[in-house]
This record gives sequence, structure tokens and C-alpha cells, in this order.
Amino acid sequence: MIQIKNLHKNIAYHCLPLAFIAVLPVQAQISVITYGAVPNGQADSTAAIKAAFAFAAKHSGTKVLFPCGTGQTYVIQQPITFPSRTVIEGDGIGCNILYRPAANPGSVNAAFSFVGSQYVTVRDLRLQTDAAYPPQVITEMGGPWGAGGGHIVENVFITGYALRALSYSVASEVDTWRNVHWVYFGGGADYGFYTSGRDDLHVCSGCDSGTNMNLNFFANTLVMQSNGTGTAPYTAIADVIGGATGAHFFDQLYIGLNYNTDSVGFLFVSGDESQTGPNNPIHVQNARIELGGYGFYFKKGNQDSVSNLDVQDITWDSYSMGAYFAYGDPGLALYKFRMVHNTGFANSGPAPISVDSLMQSDINENSGPFTVRNQAVDNSIVLHGKATLNMPNSSSKNTVFVGGTWITK
Repeated sequence: MIQIKNLHKNIAYHCLPLAFIAVLPVQAQISVITYGAVPNGQADSTAAIKAAFAFAAKHSGTKVLFPCGTGQTYVIQQPITFPSRTVIEGDGIGCNILYRPAANPGSVNAAFSFVGSQYVTVRDLRLQTDAAYPPQVITEMGGPWGAGGGHIVENVFITGYALRALSYSVASEVDTWRNVHWVYFGGGADYGFYTSGRDDLHVCSGCDSGTNMNLNFFANTLVMQSNGTGTAPYTAIADVIGGATGAHFFDQLYIGLNYNTDSVGFLFVSGDESQTGPNNPIHVQNARIELGGYGFYFKKGNQDSVSNLDVQDITWDSYSMGAYFAYGDPGLALYKFRMVHNTGFANSGPAPISVDSLMQSDINENSGPFTVRNQAVDNSIVLHGKATLNMPNSSSKNTVFVGGTWITK
């Protein structure tokens, strides 16, 4: 008697084209220790790790293991690039790869690069940079259109020192960030995570897509902390969006800023993308932001409007007087904007929201005051509690509920 499960396997195998069967990859599992890496926090393991990556680059599907035991560190004195179609795996966040050059290397773009690679998974590791010679960014993603992305970063700490940003993503497509902690210690970086369709920070050779695309990505369960001793302005997350921007999802976050009143939790820029048409939806939900001067800042770049932003279930608490839960640059219209169920405090009082123009948007807030400084057209605005509304140049097409009364304004 033939068992059904064996028959199923045989049918599935024999239905494959012979050419496809011949090239099915044989997945390998290798350890960097086999290649000579030493996780003692002292020895330079750069050459050994690069040799392991060279093998993995030739054998699609390879899992490269970084055995650490309890809290051990691999030191690299040169940057490394993760090869395509690999899994890079440690055995916990106490397992470190530390970028620590022995001498001044000059300008270094990134300590850990995904540039030009596809389908890399990095998990259960700490990617760290030393204070002596920090790179421009700690991790960097990107590549020509269609040649970079599909990465998964999960259960990873990205921490240390950088000159421009902790993580930089330029036109990298369909990436997933899950349970990632960024901790900034210093170096002068302006950003925690920065993503765009172009190399806005001018530190990523070969990153631009050529078409300015910044396609879908998914970020879930993130922690972004600024532990630097300085008080310079710092932006936790910056997203430059335009006509070629895909759907971006940020869900379940904690952001800890510093006390600078110019520090920002989320910065959205109507940036340098030249494509026409609205961007895909950008979602931010279920987050707590502390300190700084702005929970959200909408910055005018080359375009006069940003569309399809969805901000909901955010709690922001700042000790700064005059701080804003959300603020929009002059000349920038928010179009098809959705802001619901958020709570903002500035020095224990309700944090204001002020935007230049608002069109075809849905606002349902329990904090305020809420101000539209220029134009308000075709909006539905519901304010609760003691929130107040100020729209000096509104049209008569807005439906407003404030102070217990529905009005058309």
C-alpha cells in the first residue's frame, strides 16, 4: 500500500521541470569560528568573517552562524557587507559584532552594509560601533532599482556611534524590521532611522535606485533611544516620501528623545521624488514618544503636499514648554490625512497641533488646541474634551464637531 503522504511527495517532485530540479540550492550551515573568527572582544575577525561570507555568496541559502555563548564579541576592524540570500544568525542580543578600527580609516560609509544585496536575514545579534572612529552610519541598505531589498532584520540591537544616522535605507525594497532596538550613544548623528528614495545624506555610493523609488517596508516592535550625552537636535525616524513611495508601516514603538526642543519623534518630508501622483499610505500606530519638542514634524521639501498619512493611537509626553504634538511647515498641505485617538502632553498640559493646510482629511482627537493656519477644505474634524479649533481661512466644506456641537465651517 502506498502512503498518501509519500505519494504526494513523489507527485510534487516529478512534476517539477528537470532543469529546475538540477539547480535546487543545497542549503549550507557554516560557523565563522570555523573560518578563524574569535569572539573574545580583542582579536580582529574581519578576514575570517569575510571568508565565511565569500563562501555564502557562492552558495545561495547559506546560514552563517556567529556562536557567542554568553555575551561574547567579534571585533571587525573593517566594514563588512552581508551577501545576498543568506541568514546571518547569532545566539542572542548579547552576541556582538563590534566595528572598532585599529587606526583612523578615513571616511567610512557604513560599518554593516546591505548595499546591492537581496534577501538577507539578520537575527539575534548586536551590531555595534566604537566611539573612536565612527562611520557615517551603522547599517546601510540600498542599491540600483530591483537590486537591493527583501531583507529581514529581527531581534537585533543597532547601537553605538555614528556621524549621520544609525540606520540608513535608500530605495531598498520590501524590507521587514521586527523587534529592533536602536540605541544612540554619540558621534553627532542627526537621525536614528532615515529612509528615502535618494541618497539625501550623501554617504551611500551605489544606493540610488535611479527612479527614486522607496517601496514598501514593514516595521514592528521597535525601540529608539537617544542615550547621547549631548543635547543637539535629534530625529528618531525620518521618512522622505513622494509619488514613488510605497506603503510604510510603523507599529508598536517606543521612542525616547533628548531634552532638545528641536528633537523630533517622526519627521515626514515631501522630498525630492519627482514622480507625479500621491504616495501610498504611510501608517504610524501604537507608539509612545517621550521628550523632544515635536512628536511629529511635516517638512516641506520639493512638493507642496503630502498625502495618505495615518497617525493613530500615539501617546507623546514632553517636558518642554511650547512643544507641539504635530507641526507642519508653511506651504505644506496635508491631503487625505488621518489623525485619530492620539494623546499629547507638553509640560503636563495638552500639546498643540498646528499645520499649514488640511484637505480631505479625517481628524478625531482628544487633545489640542488644533490649528489650521492657512486653508482647510473638505475635512471632518472632531475634537473632544477641552480641545479647541482655530481655522482662520477655512472654506464652508468642513464638518466640525467641537464643544459638543456639529457645525459646518
